[in-house]
Amino acid sequence: MSARVDRRLPYPEFLGRDDADPGASPWTVHAVPMLPGFARTVPTDREMWIPVGDTEQERVVRAHELMHARVSPVETWGAWLERGLASEAALRAAEELRVNELCRRQGFDVRHALRDGSERYNGERIGFEQQWREGVLLAAAFAGTARATPFIAGVRKHNPEWAASFRELTKGLVARARSVRTSLLAATCSDPLAPSGFAYAEKWAVLLDLISQPTAVVRSSSTPVNGDAPLGTGNAPPPFDAAAIRRMVDRRGPGLRNPRLVPWVPLVVGRAVLDRHAPGRIGRDRSSSNRGRHPRRIDRALTDPHRRIFDMRTRGAGGVVLVDRSGSMRFEPDDIQAILDAAPGCTVAGYSAITKGDPDPNLWVVAEHGRVASRLPKTPGGNGCDGPALDWAIAQREHPSAPIVWVCDGLVTGEGDLLSDALTLECIDKVRRHRIVIVPHVREAIAALKALQVGREPVRWTPPPFQALWTTIAGEELHLGSH
Repeated sequence: MSARVDRRLPYPEFLGRDDADPGASPWTVHAVPMLPGFARTVPTDREMWIPVGDTEQERVVRAHELMHARVSPVETWGAWLERGLASEAALRAAEELRVNELCRRQGFDVRHALRDGSERYNGERIGFEQQWREGVLLAAAFAGTARATPFIAGVRKHNPEWAASFRELTKGLVARARSVRTSLLAATCSDPLAPSGFAYAEKWAVLLDLISQPTAVVRSSSTPVNGDAPLGTGNAPPPFDAAAIRRMVDRRGPGLRNPRLVPWVPLVVGRAVLDRHAPGRIGRDRSSSNRGRHPRRIDRALTDPHRRIFDMRTRGAGGVVLVDRSGSMRFEPDDIQAILDAAPGCTVAGYSAITKGDPDPNLWVVAEHGRVASRLPKTPGGNGCDGPALDWAIAQREHPSAPIVWVCDGLVTGEGDLLSDALTLECIDKVRRHRIVIVPHVREAIAALKALQVGREPVRWTPPPFQALWTTIAGEELHLGSH
């Protein structure tokens, strides 16, 4: 006797899509009750769990899951992640936004029927525990549906400021989604990666990462860098307030432009020919002292009037100087020696890149371990790898307090030497968290290094492009180096 077939279960294979694989395995569909967390779709595994009842709520939930099967990445999900433009969590939240908007356009009442009853509880938990990133991603996933209002109401119970920020976020994201034509938003062709409509979700995910990463934003010099406050205080201000969120998501206003999906050029490190000796103390050094525990210089007891018979270890000046060698900057071999005169023992490197895949180095070490290059390698003239170069400089420090001085003009670019607000904000975040000193020219770098050697705070310059972007987004002055 044959097994009974539930005729209410849908057949996602009948939906059709341009990137469908004729040899792919069939979908597996499971019937589940209409309870929170039960309905879901895993396109990569071709498996779906849906309610099969006749209520309007169940009907809309089925449509939502089937829309995932119709437009979401299946075989290409790993390829989208490998692009590295947005986090997986942000991509999933943005895809919920896209799928919900497509369901609305097909006549399904997502605005009133798409909810499962857990939204207010999740909102209260986010507001009480002050999980900013999770709140941003949930607000994006709920935008434009019946889930948004109870979620924001739950957040408001413990944190009204966060609730206002999430409300502006959902409004702005819905406006962005509704501005895209259906034929583009739902496209499943390959341009350059299928399904091409997912590129819009990827763009929104980049924006969500910028808003939700707690270390990337600070509202003022008195606000901690970390956007997540202690558990249960219920009164932490949002890293971005409602006005800042409105500027960021408004596609028509002067806020954050639709982030260009520009990746960094991967860093390729090389070392120039270090053919000259650079005088100066490098790393740890020993000197005599009249205080200590182990008299290693006992012979000085008779020859030294101060009887400095003990060893004292001193740490070298150290530090890293990173130089932007794009076409707008100037850097000569004499500049390297001037830097080493100001900070003996420091590492000096310059970077420049335009395209990825070039086997030649795009970051050159020109001074290291007491050796210096007399000639500088040629560079292509673009930036391209500012972020990876900063990561490299941070990793080169001998100890956490060693200074990093970045000689640049503030024009941050990625592959193809294209400007990007997203990449600029990433560099601002690195500068703030690691107290990197930015200077526009080598002469200011030398002055900063001299100040650091005697324990004085150097003059911290804020590049005009950094200041302009931050003022546009946050509505206030950027103070680099302040915490």
